[in-house]
Amino acid sequence: MSTDQTDESIWKSIAAGAVGGLVASFAMNQFQAAVTAVSESAARKHRRRTGEPAPKQNRKSSGPDATVKAASAISSTVFHHELAEDESKWAGPLVHYGLGTVLGAVYGAMAKAKPVQAGAGTGYGAAVWAGADEIAVPLVGLSGPPTETPLSGHVNALASHLVYGWVTHLTRKLVLS
Repeated sequence: MSTDQTDESIWKSIAAGAVGGLVASFAMNQFQAAVTAVSESAARKHRRRTGEPAPKQNRKSSGPDATVKAASAISSTVFHHELAEDESKWAGPLVHYGLGTVLGAVYGAMAKAKPVQAGAGTGYGAAVWAGADEIAVPLVGLSGPPTETPLSGHVNALASHLVYGWVTHLTRKLVLS
């Protein structure tokens, strides 16, 4: 294979990985929404059965999530513009999908260099979870330290990132076939 063909092949893999990362970011969001719906339904059933009152406040009221905080930081640093509330509603997802796409492209480059067989991308998803959620996001102040998150939150985030890695892998393979 010539160098030109190798270069073209690498770029195709990177592009396919980017598409995979974008699709996987959507799948990850859908997985998280399904887990949340099931959890909330189970909690409601448990409260009805036991007679426990509903919690007075939602745990998500602790402020914006990490993607909204990142979007706000980017907007104020790069564009010297503070995001309005309505802008945050699309800027947070834009950061999520943008990062997912970039990380998918990285996966495409890595998978071309060292083809993935075992785990079908789940190892990469776990690495993204550990590197991003557990280390980078708290380190740059976009979330509290991992010790402040309940174990269930870590498990849900890990499961979501395993879905991300698996869907990135499968979508990349489909795009390349």
